[in-house]
Amino acid sequence: MLSVRLVTADHCQAEPAAGWDVCYSEFRGRHATTAPVIRVFGATADGTKACVHVHGVLPYLYVPFDGSGTAATAAYQLAAGLDRALALSSGAGGRQTNALHVHKVVLVAGIPFYGYHKKSHLFFKIFLYNPRMVSKAAELLQSGAVLHRSYQPHEVHIPYLLQFFIDFNLQGMNMMHVSSYKVRAQSDAGSGNPGLAAIWQEERARRRQLGDGRDSQPTPEPQDSRPAPRQSTEIAALAALAARLSEQSQSQLELSSSEQASQLDATLPAECADDSVCPPACSLGLPELSQVASVSPVAPGRPPDRGSPPPGTDVDEQLVLELSQRADSSVRLDSQDDSLAAALLCLLSPGGEERHSSEEQREQDAQDAC
Repeated sequence: MLSVRLVTADHCQAEPAAGWDVCYSEFRGRHATTAPVIRVFGATADGTKACVHVHGVLPYLYVPFDGSGTAATAAYQLAAGLDRALALSSGAGGRQTNALHVHKVVLVAGIPFYGYHKKSHLFFKIFLYNPRMVSKAAELLQSGAVLHRSYQPHEVHIPYLLQFFIDFNLQGMNMMHVSSYKVRAQSDAGSGNPGLAAIWQEERARRRQLGDGRDSQPTPEPQDSRPAPRQSTEIAALAALAARLSEQSQSQLELSSSEQASQLDATLPAECADDSVCPPACSLGLPELSQVASVSPVAPGRPPDRGSPPPGTDVDEQLVLELSQRADSSVRLDSQDDSLAAALLCLLSPGGEERHSSEEQREQDAQDAC
């Protein structure tokens, strides 16, 4: 048993490692190209500094299942359609890509958050490979771009690391207990970071050139404090910024994808039958990593015993491209953003710094008077 105090944590994407990560999706019949890795930084009980790499934890979200049709067929159609939509929004377009975004879709039972519900309802739990794709997947599902239906995503607001903490009952600055782990052997090199060692060697060479062999940091030479004249590129960039801020302040905000999706029929979850054997929504659903090395070859894009893949017409490609372009070109601002844009416009105008300072002083005087 390894116990590490959870001081801080982050995550990254890496190539799947056999025996540790999810290398193959039996649900999709395809190999994974990327996998999330959680890095937990802390110290063991005896004070040894440690960095624990956690594998096999996939991000997920929920969407309702209305009970129409077969659950297995609907789950695979949803996975294939969402995977295609994510590939389009990522810039793959019509090109063939081996990137797999959706690992699997599982039918689970849960109680909806809003309203009173006597029984559990049916939901699809969608597991993804990249945590950064969760919000994009929710937008595509809510907009009606997948299967031409509007899905209400659930638990999209929860960050990936917070999902990991909740599912495994972890708390910050508390101990994380690991039963199955491997310890990486210590390197014989003097520094574990080759880049850091190169920086130290460059610093020693620089000090030798200066004739200073001391270990202390030499006093840096004073820099010229006079303001440098503005170059043509800086002037052009400031002018473009002023034009963009002015255009943003005068333009009307576009309808969000959720507002457009309100015109579609929303998918509502069906109630679970009394004899239902669906797993609860809070079940972890961890992948079987032991089956990674003993998989049978399956035709790409077709899962075992699930029939032919759904056609590409189940994805509204035009809507997906519009959503991706809108996300790149437009930003939805709130009142704080509007006030910041107005302040930047004031600063960019001639004599704007003095005028902005006087306006701030008047606002402060008004607040003090109140």
